[in-house]
Parts: sequence; structure tokens; C-alpha cells
Amino acid sequence: MSKRTEWLLIALWVLAVTLLVYLATGKPGLGIDDAQIFFTYAQNLAHGEGLIYSPGIPPAEGYTSSLWMAICSLMFWVHANEAGVLAVSLLLLFVTQVLAFSAIEKLLPEGPARKAKLIYAVLVTASPAYLSWTTITLMDTGVWSTLIVAMVFVLLFPPATVSGWLVAGVPFALAPLARPEAMVVAPAILVLLWLKLRMQGRRTAPVWYILASLCAATLALTLFRLAYFGYPLPNTYYAKVSSSTWYNLKIGTTYLGKYLFGGNIVLIAAITCVPFGWRLLVRVVRALPGRSQLAPADPLDDACQALAAVCLLMLALPVTVGGDHFSLSRFYQPAWPLFSLLLALSVTRLLSARQQRRQNTRRSSSTWLAPATVVGLAALLSLSSYRDSWLAFARYGSPIKREFTIGSEGKQTGATLDTLFTANRSTPPVIGVVAAGGIARTYRGPIVDLMGLNNAYIAHLPGTRIGVKDHAAFQKAAFYALPIDVLLSSPNSEWNEAVLKRIFYDPQFVEAWRYGVVYLKDRPSQRFEGFYSRKLVASFDTAGNLGFYDTLVFSKADDRWEKTQIEIGKSESNAETGSGT
Repeated sequence: MSKRTEWLLIALWVLAVTLLVYLATGKPGLGIDDAQIFFTYAQNLAHGEGLIYSPGIPPAEGYTSSLWMAICSLMFWVHANEAGVLAVSLLLLFVTQVLAFSAIEKLLPEGPARKAKLIYAVLVTASPAYLSWTTITLMDTGVWSTLIVAMVFVLLFPPATVSGWLVAGVPFALAPLARPEAMVVAPAILVLLWLKLRMQGRRTAPVWYILASLCAATLALTLFRLAYFGYPLPNTYYAKVSSSTWYNLKIGTTYLGKYLFGGNIVLIAAITCVPFGWRLLVRVVRALPGRSQLAPADPLDDACQALAAVCLLMLALPVTVGGDHFSLSRFYQPAWPLFSLLLALSVTRLLSARQQRRQNTRRSSSTWLAPATVVGLAALLSLSSYRDSWLAFARYGSPIKREFTIGSEGKQTGATLDTLFTANRSTPPVIGVVAAGGIARTYRGPIVDLMGLNNAYIAHLPGTRIGVKDHAAFQKAAFYALPIDVLLSSPNSEWNEAVLKRIFYDPQFVEAWRYGVVYLKDRPSQRFEGFYSRKLVASFDTAGNLGFYDTLVFSKADDRWEKTQIEIGKSESNAETGSGT
């Protein structure tokens, strides 16, 4: 098969699996709610407004990947918007698979390589979680996955020319721009690369040059963050990661366990890493007493050891920060191509050894029997997995489907509030939100992210960040200190009660806020229900076009918000007096 034909087949495969995961997720809109945060910054930057989340709010780095934000900004600048971001995601997925297939070709003879490619393709396709997070979510998972695979490719096949080393340094220089954890992953891969070059008796100077470019990129990014945002790390780190190491390790271990046991193949892949990782550790330890290089190993075994080391590192890193709150183990998905590659190489090696022991057997009847059995077993294990599998998707739908809905609903909410307030008030009210993605795309007034992801004031308040994962930065004192006019929440939502720490029942909150509907008097169908400050409600002049009526009132006797019936025609008097509770 020619290289061009193979690349065409990979491209068709990428398109097919993306379409499949799109259909399995219920044909969602483009991008989950967190992706809408990337798009908000990208949209503002492309329009010349700078790296801001919302007008009138001090800048905060509410995105985790500067590289992905820059790519999104480029797409918005050329008016490709979300469709352009999806195209980039598909391109990155394609490049990742080309790198993996190229690695197989370099490590195995032609016959075994074909079998390994088949096994690898099945393993990658067997993970709807990996395909979801690297494509239709439009998150930074895809670009980080491609850079990881590219760095490992350099580790497995160090260049022999100066130009080759220049190209090899690109993913390492881009890595710290893609994800914060690159500051651990990239140097670790460089250490393995340095050891490999020493073992081969080759010059290690290129490794130091690449390390220098990595440090320069990290330093430049840090200086930019300090100058623009005032802090050395993304705002998301301060808002999400607990200061308690024990707490992070506790919930991080749970996060790892859910990943390992959420899909049967994942557990097998993790177990496969252990013996290879152990052999590499033994080689390194034996080289420590005074020998200048590692003991040589079979090239294929050496590649498997390197893959295992990186995979184990990728398993350990999310544990240290406590994982995250998303379903389908987002932090682990970028490394899935490495796990699949390790499994494909390991299985192919075992099958080749078995075939050599049975040379008297007719090849025509047995050449593809073993790999076909492995592929069938892999598919069966994936389908039988109770969580992160195609069967689970078919039975229960995608676990992240709700994330797309939140983004779409946020954009609709933002558009409604924009219609209500920007055309009817000279100064749009300040909106306080929990889900901060979609709404910022369509509401032109100031927005306060109460979870702190896009608000430096909240993110940097002292606190343990213990509670609902990634949503524990909220503090009541911050809420009362900020000039918030509208709170997009409801006392009927258990989730909002938890993340807002039952603020709805504080006497201070009850005295200052009302729950009801704001509507346009000339178009009553244009309305929105939520919490509104009494100060804002009192500002609705009877001669104006905005009206308000209460739908819930607080009962001090029962200590809860209760439904009330009020006619729209009577609401104007309530708005005029500021009464109703």
C-alpha cells in the first residue's frame, strides 16, 4: 500500500469515527460549555478587545491552554469560527494517527506492522471517550494529545540530522503553551531521550538545545502572564486545585480508579505498562553506580519501555491535582494513543514469537487468525465495559452530552438577557453565573464567574477548594462584596445549592434579593426568571419597558423559597415599590 493511500484511509477513518461519536452523543452543537470559554476569549481577541472574558471585568486567564486559545482566535479572526476549530481538531487527530502508524512501520517488519496497525486502529476506535474529547468537544485535549505523541515519536526515533533536530524541537517548545502539565511531561521525555542517546553513544547536545527552547517558551509564557494577568499560572489552577495535598491525592486516586475500571481495555493497557516500566527502571538503576550509559536492549523492547514510562507518568499526573469533574476521564484521554500503541506492539511481538515457534504450520491458515482473535477480543472487552464504551453510549447516551446542552442553553440565556437589558438600559446589569461558557458568547454586559475560573478576585481568595470538584472556589463574602445585579441560579437546583453553599437562605441574601421574572412590557414573551437584586428591581421605572413579578418568595417560618401566583398586570406596582417578599 502506498503512503498516499494509507493517509487517505486514515483520513476517512478519522472522519468516520468522528461522525460516529457525534451521532452517539445525540448530534450536539459545536463545543461543550468549557469550550465556549475558549471561544469567548478567542472572539474578543479576534475583535481587538484583548484577552478578556467579559467587558468591565479585570482580565483573568480563564483558559488552560494558551496554544489552543491562539488557534481558536485564528479561526475566529478568519471567520471560520467553531467550524474551523472542528476542522483543526480533525486535522490534529489525523496527525496523531499518522505518527502512531509511522512508529509501527519503523519498529516492525512489513508483515507484523500491518497486523499491529490493525490492532492499534481497533484499540483507538474502541474508546469513544478519547474520540469525544479530542474532536467534538472542541477542547484542548486534541492538541495536547498530538504534542505528546509527537514528543514520544522523537524519543523513539531521535533524528540524525540538524534539520531533523530542529523539527523535533517544535513539539517540545509548544508543549508548555498547550498544557501546564507539559512542564513535567516534556522534561521527563527529554531525560529519557538523553539516556537513550547516551546508550547509543550519540551526542546529547541536541537534548540540551531542546531543553533550552522549552525553558525559553515557559519563561516567555510566564512573563506574559505576569504582565497581562498578574499571576504566573492560569487562573483555572488557583480556582480548581485544592491547597490540601492529601485531599488532592485522595480524590485523584478515585479519579484514576474510575478511569482504570471504566473500560476493560484501559486496565489491560495499564497492567501492560508495569513490566516494561520495571525493566526500564532496573536498567537505569544498574547504570547509576558509575557506568555512563544504559545497558542495550532490543529496539522493540526499548520502545515499549519508553512508551510504558510515559504512560505511567500520564497516569500519575492527574492524581496529584485531584483529576477533574468531567465524565469520561478527560485528563487521561490524551495518552490513549500511547497506550494503544504499546498494546499493539506488545501483542504483535507475542504473536510473532508464537509464529516463529510454529514455522511448520501452514501460514495461509494461521497468519491472520491470531491478530483477528486479538482484535475481536479487544472489541468485545470494549463493548462489555459498563461505563466508557460504545455499548454504554448506545444504552444510556454519552455521559458528557449534558456539557453540550449547558453550552447551548448558556448562549440562549445570554441572548435573552442581552435583549432584555442592553437595549433597555444605558448600563447593562452585572450577571453572576455558575456555568460561564455559553452565556459570555451572547451577553454583552459584564459577567462575574462565581466559580472563579474567569474571575481573579474569587480565584485568589484564601480557601481549601474542598467540596464539589473544580467548583469549590466560591465564597459568600466575595459574592456580597461584588456589585452583582442578577444571579443565574435557582433554589430548586441541588447543584447550585451545593456550589453556592446555600447562600439563598442567608438572611443577608434574603433581604437583598428577589426571585422572579423580568420581562419586556411591549413583548411579555421576552422574559427571564432568576434572582434579581432589590436595587435593580427598584430601578425599573414604570415609564420604562421592563417589568418584574415574583415567582418565589422566602418564607421565614419554613426557611424556604415558596411559589407565589402574581399576574403580569400587577407586577408593575411591585416593581415600583420594590416589595413582594
